Amino acid sequence: MSDLRPLTNEEHAAVLEYALAHGADWKDELNTDWMNARTTGILQALRNSHGPSWLADYSLADWPRSLFSAETTLAHTPSPRLAALACRKLILAYVDNPEQVRWEDVQDALAVAIEAFGLPVNFIEMARAVAPD
Repeated sequence: MSDLRPLTNEEHAAVLEYALAHGADWKDELNTDWMNARTTGILQALRNSHGPSWLADYSLADWPRSLFSAETTLAHTPSPRLAALACRKLILAYVDNPEQVRWEDVQDALAVAIEAFGLPVNFIEMARAVAPD
């Protein structure tokens, strides 16, 4: 498994979307779909590049964990301008009202940060779905 290239954000997102749609037995179902040529696009390309043995070792937590690993290089070149804009939005939200920062301001800053790092628009919902309680 170590000689396989890391998954891209799009590949992780495709696997997560499949898993959320197919429930607890998603790996068995994906493997069956792979063997019967019932997948297309990213999932089929992933089967061709990584194969069924990779799937057995894959964890849905691999993606969020990899985003915070010092060894991981981002597949997307971050936009320093957008990252700085997200920080400014959070700082201004706090400066405007340190007693009660508006949730809308936090969400706005988060959306800019997600764009800055090339993450899927629904990254927060996807991460929440696999996060431990």
